[in-house]
Order: sequence, then structure tokens, then C-alpha cells
Amino acid sequence: MIRFVRRLLAALLPALTFSICSANAATLTTAVTTNGGCEGIFVDITAKSQPVRVTGIESVVVGTDNVSVFYKAGSYSGFEQTAGAWTLLNSAPVTGGSGAIQTLYPVSVGAGVTIPAGQTFGFLIWIDNAAGSLVKAIRYDTSGVTDTTDDALISIHSGMSSCGGATNDPFDGTSNIRAWRGSVTYNLATQPIPTLSEYGLIVLAALLALTTAFTLRKM
Repeated sequence: MIRFVRRLLAALLPALTFSICSANAATLTTAVTTNGGCEGIFVDITAKSQPVRVTGIESVVVGTDNVSVFYKAGSYSGFEQTAGAWTLLNSAPVTGGSGAIQTLYPVSVGAGVTIPAGQTFGFLIWIDNAAGSLVKAIRYDTSGVTDTTDDALISIHSGMSSCGGATNDPFDGTSNIRAWRGSVTYNLATQPIPTLSEYGLIVLAALLALTTAFTLRKM
């Protein structure tokens, strides 16, 4: 009996190890070339057929200061100046470049945020104390176009900047027809349904109980 249980446990362990491996990350990058910039840029990210967890964002940043990422459920459109609709995801220092650059710099999103399948979340990437598009700003394209970039799992859309208000208020001014240059890194976020590892643990517990009962009977 004990030999049989041991064989079953040995067969279960590889399956348990495989089931808890995390999904590989994917990154989607826009093709925009920057020619201007201001305090921040609004971006919509849509999860297509599966839920995704946004774990990283890169943006073209000039200057050095705190860069904040805000988010909301639903598109940013119509809420660019509604501060109460937004939640701060994270804020951290970024050391950017200078001048008319195209270099992407990591912007911290903390623990990230999950976008359910079929839903759009709005994001604002915003730098403190903006001081000119070549000195301290989130850079973007100002040539009069919006931008949509997608892959099989997510879509990125941009078209509005945070600009023209106080440099300490993300939601008091906008400029339209602005396209973001940046990237989004994400993982698939599985729904909370029973997984192989959960079933495996149930079977494992049952086998341990059976082994204990068999051992006590032998005593």
C-alpha cells in the first residue's frame, strides 16, 4: 500500500511543479516618433479575449523627476479633467534623457493592475514639475494623429495629453490629437477557477490521510 502511494506522489510532483509556473511576459510597443511633449499623456489599454495584468510601462521621458501612473476602469476619454475618477497606481523617480529623443525609459507601475477580458482601462503617465518638451516632459507625437497599436491580446490607443494647466495638477488641462510613444508589458491574468495544482493538492491531502490511516492500522 505504501509503495503504491509513493508511486502516485512521485507522479503528481512534476504536474504540481508545472502548474505553478508563471506565464511568460509579452511587450507591445507603439511605433510613434516623438516631436513634442508636456506634463503627461493619456493612454487606453484594452484586454481582448483574455484578462491581462499590466506589469510594466515604458515612455519617452526627458528630465529627472517623479513620474506617476494613474488608472481608471473604462476609457480616459471624457475624464481627462475629472480627478476623482482616477486612482494612483504608482509614483517613482525616473532619470530620463534630454532633447528630442526617442528613448524609452521604465516607468514604475508598482504591483501592476489587471484588466478584465473585453474591458478598457485608461491610464495617465505624468511627470512632476514639467519644464518644456526638451527639458522635462513626457514626450509624444504632435503631428495631428492619434495612434492605435495592438497584438493578439491587447490594444493601445492614445490621442490626448495632460498639458496647459499647473505643473502640480495632472487633471487641469489637456491638448488633443497627441500620440504616445511607449510600451506595455503584461502577463495573462487567469480567472479564479480551479487549477491543476489545486486538484493535485486535494489528491495529495487525500493520499496522505490514507497513508496515515493505513500506518495506524498496522500499529
